[in-house]
Amino acid sequence: MIYVPAPGNTEKFVDSIPTSERLFSGFFEDKDHTIWIASVERLAKIKEQQQLHFNSRINPLVDDIRNIAETSDGKLLAFSRENGILQFNGSSFIKAPWQFYDYPADNIDFTDTYFRDEKKRTWFATRNGRIFRIEEKGLTNCSYLLPDRTMVWADYNPLTKKIFLALDTLRTADETHSFNFI
Repeated sequence: MIYVPAPGNTEKFVDSIPTSERLFSGFFEDKDHTIWIASVERLAKIKEQQQLHFNSRINPLVDDIRNIAETSDGKLLAFSRENGILQFNGSSFIKAPWQFYDYPADNIDFTDTYFRDEKKRTWFATRNGRIFRIEEKGLTNCSYLLPDRTMVWADYNPLTKKIFLALDTLRTADETHSFNFI
C-alpha cells in the first residue's frame, strides 16, 4: 500500500494506492511534486492522486528499475539494472546519452545511491563500487576516489563539503582523493 498526502500536507494522508509489488527500490519527488516509485515490475508516476504506470510491456527499457534521480538541469533519470540509465522525455523513457557501460565494468552496473553537491552536480555510487558525476559535458568517472572497488554507498555533507563513502570502512573524500575516516 502506498499512502499519498495532499500537496503541502505533512500530517494527513488523503489517498492510499493498493499495489501488488513486494519490494520498492526507490522513491523520488520531483520539482513539480510528482512522486515517482521504482520497483522490479514497474515505475509509477503519482501526481495529485492520479497514477501513470510505465512497465516493460509498454516500454521494454523500463525493467527492474533500481533508483530514480533528477539532475540539476531537471532531467529525470531512472536506473534499470538491465538497460542502463534511462531519461524521461515527458511521455516515456529513452536511453540516456551516456551510460555506465561506456566505462568497462566486470558486471552489469546500476546506481544504488546518489547526491547533489554544492556545485549542483549529481553524483552516483554504483553497485560495482564506482562513482560517477553528471556535468555539462556528460558523465565523468570519479572512481579514483575509491582505492578498492567494492559496493559503495555515498552521501554528501554541504556544510563540510565532504563526500562520505561507505565501503568496508567509512571514508570521506573531496574531488581529488579519499581517505579513511576514523
